[in-house]
Amino acid sequence: MLLLHSCVSYSTGLKIPRKQFPEYKACGQELLIADPPSEHEVARLDNLNDMGYSATYHRIIFSSDSLEKEEIRRFTSRLSNYIVKEMFPEVKKIPEDKFTTMSYYDYYLATKTLYPSYRDHKLSTRAIENLLVPSSYRKQLFMDLSTYIHNGDEFSNYLHLYVFDTKKKSILYYDFLKYTCDIRDSTAFSVVMNYALKKLKMSPLKN
Repeated sequence: MLLLHSCVSYSTGLKIPRKQFPEYKACGQELLIADPPSEHEVARLDNLNDMGYSATYHRIIFSSDSLEKEEIRRFTSRLSNYIVKEMFPEVKKIPEDKFTTMSYYDYYLATKTLYPSYRDHKLSTRAIENLLVPSSYRKQLFMDLSTYIHNGDEFSNYLHLYVFDTKKKSILYYDFLKYTCDIRDSTAFSVVMNYALKKLKMSPLKN
C-alpha cells in the first residue's frame, strides 16, 4: 500500500496522468524477432556446466497502474522460469529475492556500467557484482527484459541475456533480441525466449 500511495502522489505532483494498458492483442503470425549482428555478442563459453539461473528482471516503461505492471512482471518471471527449466533441466534455479524487491531506479544504479551500456564488456565488473546472487555455481544465467509502449498500443520488447563468471565477475555470454508484440502474449514471449535459449545452448559448440 505504501508503494501504491507513493506512486499516486508522485504522479499527481508532476501532473502526469496514469494511463490504461492497451487492449490485449495477440501477435498471431506477425511475430518478428530482430537479432542484431553478431559483433555485439559475447561468446566465451566452453560449456554450460555448473550453471545456475537467477532471474529475468522485467522493466515496463509506461506510466500505468503499478499493480497492473507488477502482475505482468510476475507473469513473465514465472514463464521465464518454466522455459529455462524446460530448455536446461540441469540448470538449477537460484532464489531471486534481491530482484523482487529492487526498484527500477536501484536497478538502473546497479547496472549503469553493464555492457552494452558500457561499450567494453570487460569493464562491467562492478555491475556484475551488483547482479550476482550468492550461490555455489561458477556460472550464472541472468536476463534483462525491457518493455516500452509507444503511441498508445505499440509494444517494443528488448531481451538481454547474460551468463556471468561468478568468480572472475566477467561476461561469458551476451546476446540481445528485440521483438514488437504485446508482452502479455505468452505464445510470442515463449517463442522469443526459446529462440534466445537455443542460441545459448548452441554457443559452446561454435567456440
